[in-house]
This record gives sequence, C-alpha cells and structure tokens, in this order.
Amino acid sequence: MGNAGMLQKWAIEMERFCAYQERSEYEVRVKLAKRGASDADINTVLSKLIEQNFLQAQERNQSKTPEGPSLDGKNNPRISCT
Repeated sequence: MGNAGMLQKWAIEMERFCAYQERSEYEVRVKLAKRGASDADINTVLSKLIEQNFLQAQERNQSKTPEGPSLDGKNNPRISCT
C-alpha cells in the first residue's frame, strides 16, 4: 500500500478511535507511532482529524508543552472528540 493509502487507512482508524470516546493528541500520536507512522504522517492525520472536527484545535494547541507529553499521564490534557 502506498503512502497515500496508508494515510487514508490511518485517518479512518483514528476517526473511529476518536468517535468511540474522547481522546488526547498524545493518545492518537502513540497509536499511530505503534502502527509505524512517521512524525510527518502523524501530523497530517492529526490535521485531518481537526479539520473534520474529531479533535478540537484550540485544546490541541494547549496540549503542547516545551518538554512534550509525558508517559506518566501528566501534561496530557484531554481533547474532545466530537
């Protein structure tokens, strides 16, 4: 499957993931990284999720910290999926 095909597949998977319950950007990033997505691909999918209102952009921007998200759950605010 080509890169465009993988992006489409990941976008659909993450739409379902977010539709199931409220998710954070961190959760989406981790799930995509486990599937082998590059940082650029992850950012593309996140942008599509925001455009399609699966993630809220203003909260997404607030979730970025200089240190980045931590694995212990701190600095991991929730992003509403609609």
